[in-house]
Amino acid sequence: MSGNEDNPITPRGPSLRALLQAVVRIPSVTPGDRSVSDHPTYGEGRLAQFAASFMRDCGLTPKVHDVHPERPAVWARLDAGRDKTVLLQAHLDTVEPDWADADPFSGEERGGFIHGRGACDCKASLAVFLDALRAAARAPQRLRYNLIVAGVPDEEHALTGSLFLAQRLRGQADFVLCGEPTSLVPVTAHKGVLRWRVIVRGSAAHSSTPELGDNAVYRAAPLIGAIERYGAALAAADTDPDLKHATACLVEIRGGTAVNVVPGECQILVDRRLMPGENVEEAEAAFITALEAALPREHWRLERIVSHCVPLKRCPDNEFLDGLRRALAAAGLPDRPGAMHCGTDASNYASAGFMAIAWGPGELALAHTRGERVEMAEVARAAEIMAAFLGV
Repeated sequence: MSGNEDNPITPRGPSLRALLQAVVRIPSVTPGDRSVSDHPTYGEGRLAQFAASFMRDCGLTPKVHDVHPERPAVWARLDAGRDKTVLLQAHLDTVEPDWADADPFSGEERGGFIHGRGACDCKASLAVFLDALRAAARAPQRLRYNLIVAGVPDEEHALTGSLFLAQRLRGQADFVLCGEPTSLVPVTAHKGVLRWRVIVRGSAAHSSTPELGDNAVYRAAPLIGAIERYGAALAAADTDPDLKHATACLVEIRGGTAVNVVPGECQILVDRRLMPGENVEEAEAAFITALEAALPREHWRLERIVSHCVPLKRCPDNEFLDGLRRALAAAGLPDRPGAMHCGTDASNYASAGFMAIAWGPGELALAHTRGERVEMAEVARAAEIMAAFLGV
């Protein structure tokens, strides 16, 4: 690694610290359903181009393809003539920062931590993977596997970036490691995500004569209790030693348009976390049954908001996971596989037939927070573990 923290990308490249600071300082906020042009910090395009430039400086030819307009995936392959291939994938996008911060993308180091939106989730992983690619490009003869390093958009909103790349690279990799802040624990299973919008119909009227309307918020009241009971029933059934149980949570209610209008519509948003092995259609059918018991179906309708973040079933023992665990143990770190309650890109790869896990530096509790940060010493350990795993 270079000792010059301010080096631009060169054949030697920046230090790992400078690389992490550089990617944190490139805003790449997921626009969700907005246009990228709505705000200069939205979109992953600038960070994808940075990664592509880095890959070119490693002597590789990156591929850059739009998943959404101005929101590309980027990846490069290093063929070392091995029989098997490992894909290291990090997502490029972040959640929104707290815009009250003077500089939410500072990348500043304070107290041994790199601060800024995305530092933890998951630009630390991106920096580690790019650093591994650079080391591998310098000594490809040492690689245990052919290597693909990729950055994808849209993990924080709809996971369409990994969905795209999983289809594009089908059959081209044997093992996928998706960067996430797991505190260097190999995560081999996680919950899936399913979200619904329940739209309750009423009829508007002037609030001075409410009897002429049908208050949709009042109509929705029985459903609120039904959702609470549905979630409590899920919580009472532990089925996994790590993930415990499925969950359902009412997260938002919207009703009413003005102080003098009886609400004609009420919307309820529900977050459902699926256990490995649960079926999306069956889970939705059970939820509908619970709602129908509280309020006849003619008064409401259900919209599915997110349906493609399926649960990640436990990755079976394999040579890649064994190799990562050996590297962790050699570094004096716990090597027992773990699980996450949130969803990751790994589930899209597993659904496409890849062996896939999530792993990376950073503490999940710091992700998406105003004080998001990652410990530089942990990032350095991650780079060492990745080098040992790959053989470089």
